Amino acid sequence: MYANSHGMLTALVFILLFGTAQAVLLLAVLLLRKKIQLFHFFLSAYVTVMLLQMMFKVISKGWLMHTVKQWYRLSYYLPYLYGPLALLFVTHYLYKQKWQWRQMLHFIPFGISIGLSVIDIQYVMPPFYLAFLALALPKLVLQLSSLFVYHFLVWKSVNSHKPPLPDNEKIGFLRTFTAISLGITSLIAFALFFLYRQFPHHQNIRWAFISLPFFVYWISYKVLQKPAMFKVIQGSGNYSEAGYVIPPLKVHRPTPKYSNSGLKQEEAEKIVLALNKSMQKDKLFLDAALTMDGLAEKLGCQKHHLSQVLNDTLQKSFTTFINEERVSEAKRILASPTFSHYKISSIAYDAGFNSLSSFNEIFKKSEGITPSQFRMQSHHTQQPQIKRV
Repeated sequence: MYANSHGMLTALVFILLFGTAQAVLLLAVLLLRKKIQLFHFFLSAYVTVMLLQMMFKVISKGWLMHTVKQWYRLSYYLPYLYGPLALLFVTHYLYKQKWQWRQMLHFIPFGISIGLSVIDIQYVMPPFYLAFLALALPKLVLQLSSLFVYHFLVWKSVNSHKPPLPDNEKIGFLRTFTAISLGITSLIAFALFFLYRQFPHHQNIRWAFISLPFFVYWISYKVLQKPAMFKVIQGSGNYSEAGYVIPPLKVHRPTPKYSNSGLKQEEAEKIVLALNKSMQKDKLFLDAALTMDGLAEKLGCQKHHLSQVLNDTLQKSFTTFINEERVSEAKRILASPTFSHYKISSIAYDAGFNSLSSFNEIFKKSEGITPSQFRMQSHHTQQPQIKRV
């Protein structure tokens, strides 16, 4: 009986170890990038909490209690973090909000709990109105309340989101993420409660923690399956959101188009200079969700003035102009030996295209050959430079 129990414990430890390793790899994918957005940070923080939860169950409890007791107690309060981090991840993912210090208010329950834990370790009696928070059952009720309230807010935020373009895949992922997150984090809260109350009996409850590595593997699969949805393609620049398609924006104006625009030649020249700078230096075309309105706002001019400059001065539509810049960027990457290990799909997203099919079609129409053929020709004509020591 003991041997069987020991074997099961060993199996659980190995599963959790694989989960922690996968969590570390996922954090590397999300954070080791040239451009990190806030939702990357909050998703990474969410995964980090799961990573800590798994590590605390891999390391010997006896060793933890005698060596780093204060850190081990931290594991009992981690469920307070899942809800706030899930909400911040989803809201920043959907609405591109800016960081505000008041968002730290979400973590007050966790901070209070840690404070009570420190007081308890120092054998100091906490205030009577806070003492009950350290008890097992009130702690479980508060953690479950936090999890349900925050995940309800996440679900409400996802369902109320009205994307400017069809984005069913992203919304579907967030709904599934919310449902699984609520189920698993609630299970972990229950498991921690029973492990604490029943110690040292019924330790098989620890198998509830097996849900954490599987959830981490699922998130990793989604990140790698749809890299554009998480903006984790190799390279620099901004990438498109999953489901967003580059719209064929055209100016719907009769001829003459700009007879009443009032745009002077000097102002038009300034717009052209700003437009060239935004493409060459800032590379705004790397954003696959870039629109005429968005570009005009970046340049600090009116939309119809930008449209007039594109159509009358440059003799190009907005879509043609942006796609030409993207094709030029793709040609630069394809021709460079430094990026020879990049997949064509990665280069497509890197250059600002939202899908491989549209990239192939536009590239071939522009260059007369496919991206793969262009890469082969470029590398064939280049002479390798051999450094001698």
